[in-house]
Amino acid sequence: KRFSATLTSHYLDRHNAAAAAAHIDSLIAKHGFDYRFVVESVHSIPLRILWWYAPRVIPAYWINRPPHGWKGPLHDAQIAAAIGFLGLPALSVPKEMLTDHLLTYFGHLSLFTWTCNSEAELEYARAHRARVVLTDGDFALRFPTPPR
Repeated sequence: KRFSATLTSHYLDRHNAAAAAAHIDSLIAKHGFDYRFVVESVHSIPLRILWWYAPRVIPAYWINRPPHGWKGPLHDAQIAAAIGFLGLPALSVPKEMLTDHLLTYFGHLSLFTWTCNSEAELEYARAHRARVVLTDGDFALRFPTPPR
C-alpha cells in the first residue's frame, strides 16, 4: 500500500525550520515518502524555509480560522500574500472554509481539508477539488489504493 504522512506544526519557526527539515528529510528517505509527506503550518515563512531544506515535502499553509476581525477581502489578501510571495503549493483549510468563494481565488492550489467524517462531507470535499481529505472515519474500502 502507498501511505503518506502529515505533520501539523504550531511550533515551526525560523530558528528550528532547518533542523526540522533535516529530521523530516531523514524520515522521507527511510520510509520512501518522497512527495507524500505533508507539513502543515500556520507560519508561512518558516514553512518556506523548511521546504527549501527539505524539497521532497509538500508544504501546506494551514488556515485554521480567520484571525479575529479579519473577514472577506482582508483575509483573502493575507492568504494570497503568504501563498503567492512564498510560492507555497498547497492550502489546508477546515471543511467550513472549503467554499466556492475559496475556489474562486485559490482553486489553482492543491487544497487540503479536514475533518470530514461522513459520506456527504467527503463528497462535498471532492466536489470542491480537495486533493487531501483528512478524516477520523474508515473509508478505505470506498477509496481503494490504485495498483502501481
